[in-house]
Amino acid sequence: MQLDFLAIAEEYYKDIQTDSEVLQMEILLQLFLLYIRRGRLLEAKNTIRKALDTDPDYPGVTKRARAFYEKEESWQDALYLAEKEAIRTKSLHWFRVLKTYVEKGLVKDKEPNYFHPILAEVYTVDKECYEQLVVALWTHYKQTKQYLSWLLEMSKLSPNIDPGVEYEWRHLPNLYKETITDITSGDYTVKEISEIVPSLILTWFRIAKGEDAKLAASAVIAWDEMYPFHMDRMGVEKAKNLLLHHSADSTQILYKAVKLFELMVRWAKEKGIVLDSHLTEKMKRQLDLQHYFVLLGGNKSSLLSKWKLNKTSSSLPPIETKKTNNGLILCQMSMLKNNEINTLESAGLLEQSLADFAIYIVENETDIDEAMHIRKQVPEINFQFLINNGFKDADLTQKIKIKFSNSSVVSLPQKNNDQWAEIMSSIKLQDLRVEEERATKTLSFLKRFLRFLLDKQKELEDNFLDTIGRNEEIVDNLYEAIRQLNELQNEKIDILKNNYRFIKHEIRENMLKGVSEILRGCADLVSKDSDFEQIHVKLNEEMNRRVNDYVNEDILQVFHLAMDEWIKESERELKDSKSSLDEIRTNFNQMFGKEKVVFDCDLRVLDDWARDVDRICHGNIQLEEANIIMRSGSSQFLIKGAGKVFGSIPQKNKHLIFKKYREFIETKDYSDIAKSITDRFMLQVDLFEKSIQRDVEMFFNNAFNSLEAVLKEVEKDLTEEKQLLYEMSNNPEIYRDPIAMFDFNVRQFHILYGVIEPVHGY
Repeated sequence: MQLDFLAIAEEYYKDIQTDSEVLQMEILLQLFLLYIRRGRLLEAKNTIRKALDTDPDYPGVTKRARAFYEKEESWQDALYLAEKEAIRTKSLHWFRVLKTYVEKGLVKDKEPNYFHPILAEVYTVDKECYEQLVVALWTHYKQTKQYLSWLLEMSKLSPNIDPGVEYEWRHLPNLYKETITDITSGDYTVKEISEIVPSLILTWFRIAKGEDAKLAASAVIAWDEMYPFHMDRMGVEKAKNLLLHHSADSTQILYKAVKLFELMVRWAKEKGIVLDSHLTEKMKRQLDLQHYFVLLGGNKSSLLSKWKLNKTSSSLPPIETKKTNNGLILCQMSMLKNNEINTLESAGLLEQSLADFAIYIVENETDIDEAMHIRKQVPEINFQFLINNGFKDADLTQKIKIKFSNSSVVSLPQKNNDQWAEIMSSIKLQDLRVEEERATKTLSFLKRFLRFLLDKQKELEDNFLDTIGRNEEIVDNLYEAIRQLNELQNEKIDILKNNYRFIKHEIRENMLKGVSEILRGCADLVSKDSDFEQIHVKLNEEMNRRVNDYVNEDILQVFHLAMDEWIKESERELKDSKSSLDEIRTNFNQMFGKEKVVFDCDLRVLDDWARDVDRICHGNIQLEEANIIMRSGSSQFLIKGAGKVFGSIPQKNKHLIFKKYREFIETKDYSDIAKSITDRFMLQVDLFEKSIQRDVEMFFNNAFNSLEAVLKEVEKDLTEEKQLLYEMSNNPEIYRDPIAMFDFNVRQFHILYGVIEPVHGY
């Protein structure tokens, strides 16, 4: 009845014709509620849309529409309503509703440019609301494939962002900072971000405060140096003016530089560049402000023996201290404990570049020339000289001062008393500005490392070519090995089966002959005193018993001995196969340089075969009783008839019948029954033969699986290597652009510290 009233009401509302907009809106809202009650949701949606188009300002209409859309989870309609009303009314309420939808992830189908008019509008309405909506959208799109499209959209909006005269931005400066760090970390090509970065950096510079403003300024200048004419000239000049009298925090620069180096090393290793495994760990020494890192050079054996300095770290190889070793070694010296010093390791390029200073022991002019050679390679080394020649102190000091004008020169005491503290004080450690110098040296090393990475591209391509060639050869060898393995497996199967078939043939022939002989021999069971009426029954029983005894005592013994030999021969064949497999495994592991190919081809199958043979031979086989003596129709008639006739024949004629009966048994053709008995016995022998191929295949199965798994892996690597080489050759930016972005970051740090020398080659 209620549904009838609702239907009548629907017709009533539809029939009303009016020019009054208020009445039209009331009719639409009533129909909207009516359709919801009747479950006609599509008509309800169309009706509320019509109401919104008619008069969105009508009291409650947008509230009802939003509630309906959210309840029905019609998020596209809800989003469209919020966006339309936000722009139309400029109400913060609708902008906040829109932000809520973004935070719930309900805008995943929207392209970033969809929000351009909304953001432009909210920016003029309320800066705080604009910032909150931008942060929500930024967070959303960062997790999607549309991230760069979003950043491009923001780069278009960024030039209009006020530097914070009316409103102090709380979240945007850090968001811009994190984004610039993210997209210049080497994960994107320059082409992908070249249109985005200039605007984002300039906006960051305009809205950043304090130390971040200086970092942003360095980013502006660094990008302009690398890609001139991309940046607004006025913005670049403002950035330069800001840094004109800037004094950088060396500790922060040092920390950032070390973190950047870790990122560069990780990228280099991902690209297949071989680096010292302790490289990052060694760079982190720069952050250790409890120790000096000192290089010892020249004829240091005199110093090492006199002051017992070679307390080598247990985690590093021992230091060579022979007099002929004029190479540099790195030592760790405490800044606090009376300059306590321990040797660490032989000093490579990294250690030489980053050491706080070098102590060089001079005994002759050759030592000075060697120090000059080292300084040419690593100009940043600060040399301190100890002269270990009491007769030529003055001459050597003068020559050192000419070539190393800023270095101190101290005569090494000739006595054995401990004057290490005196020597250290003469070096004037108090004048060392460790943090500042380490920051400078670290940045210089980063530039050198960038050049190293650039030079490695050709070497990396050559390495890829070598690796591809080697892997192609390995793939060919693997296919050949699998083919050979297949041949070896088939060969062993044939050998083992043929050997077994020979045994089986011999057993069959012996049994066919033996059974017939045993049955003929049963003629001795017939005598003149035999009960000829029952003789056929007794004969049949005895024949079956003798055949069973023959099989269990003779045939099985012969079979067991033959199978023992067969198993021994099979063991030799499988061990020969195992030797071939071991050779294949060894050859491949030598190719790979590690134990990559592993075969688990054990000889357990031999135990299984021995167990099966024992089960056959020691099971006391009981053949099914056969109807031997009366097998054929004629025999059946003769034997049964003879039994009846013999009962009525006179005794003197029984001797003749007895002879004929025996002659019948001795001359009877038993080939059919012998074949029947032999076939029944051979069933289990045939069953064993069928298992031979399966068991041999199981023996080889692990080798096949191992080779095929390695083949699949190498082919996958080969495909990836060819693709990488193709990309590197045809798209060099894949390799060079990340280095360019590393250079951008290094330039930033240099600009905060001084003038940068460009790294060419992008």
